[in-house]
Amino acid sequence: MLALQKTEPAFGAVLADRPEPAIGEGEVLVQVEAAGICGSDVHMYEWTPGYEWLIPALPVTMGHEFCGRVARLGPGVSGLAEGDPVVVMPSYSCGTCERCRAGKPDTCAERKSIGLSVDGGFARFVRAPARNCLPIGEDLPPHIAALAEPLVVGDRAVQIGAVEAGQDVVVLGPGIIGLATAFIAKQAGAASVTIVGKDDPLRLGIARELGVDRIVDLADGGPTLADHIAERSVDRVFEATGFGESITQGLGLLKDYGILTAIGIHAAPASFDVTPFVRRKLQMRGSHGAGRDSWDRVLPLLPDHQNALGAIVTHQIPLGEAIEGFEMSRRREACKVVIRPGMA
Repeated sequence: MLALQKTEPAFGAVLADRPEPAIGEGEVLVQVEAAGICGSDVHMYEWTPGYEWLIPALPVTMGHEFCGRVARLGPGVSGLAEGDPVVVMPSYSCGTCERCRAGKPDTCAERKSIGLSVDGGFARFVRAPARNCLPIGEDLPPHIAALAEPLVVGDRAVQIGAVEAGQDVVVLGPGIIGLATAFIAKQAGAASVTIVGKDDPLRLGIARELGVDRIVDLADGGPTLADHIAERSVDRVFEATGFGESITQGLGLLKDYGILTAIGIHAAPASFDVTPFVRRKLQMRGSHGAGRDSWDRVLPLLPDHQNALGAIVTHQIPLGEAIEGFEMSRRREACKVVIRPGMA
């Protein structure tokens, strides 16, 4: 079968012919119907600093935002049937260590990530633990179901950032995770959500379709962030750019006792002035990945919001065009590219 693989710790990826995965106890074979290219996939493709931990897993099939249908059941699997439509939670843990027993499986030392440390969804078939396969409705379009994972990451960020009804929220960065966070913040009851980007009309336009209240485009030569948003005026800030200066800018926007949640992956260290941070009783938190509770909150949202969420998916392409999909993403010519392995 055709698969998109990261084969070496360098720029790029390759389309390769791979055998269909064999499944074992408690596993299922999923026939992939749709798989989204994520910002972290692009970082992996570009081999951005911070992804060196993946070297022992190479070569590996990429793709962790995907849905499909159960094609085959391994021994001991119950609760699923062949043909069931599912989304797949890409992260799984050992389930037996001290961290797992304490209810923190995302910190498990043996945790695996489908599409990162084990073969993922940029292929016709993928192997997955049955416990990670969550049933979805027959009527949910695959390209919408494939958005579940980034929305789940946004949900986790909103939970970590403790967004409350009636608060004013700013999201720095209109990438997929920034858009997902802005959308979920609105669902959480934020009074206003502002999203900030720079020379990114495509994704900022999509933010408007998602119900974001205010769009700020920091185009070169135009007004600065301070011209658009007063200092000390918002309750919560989410940093989704991956640029260190956004940390300082975001902290400056917060009211006293405000919370900044960092969700962007940074290629270099960031610094900020600690004294005003302390005196103003600010907090900074980090959010990464998500737990089952976030999936349980997000999946019911998909059917009711599929028209708005569909705006995120700007391109659907066959697996054979995956490299061009990555290049479109890198050039910001696309918001979300969804790979459809069954598409001719």
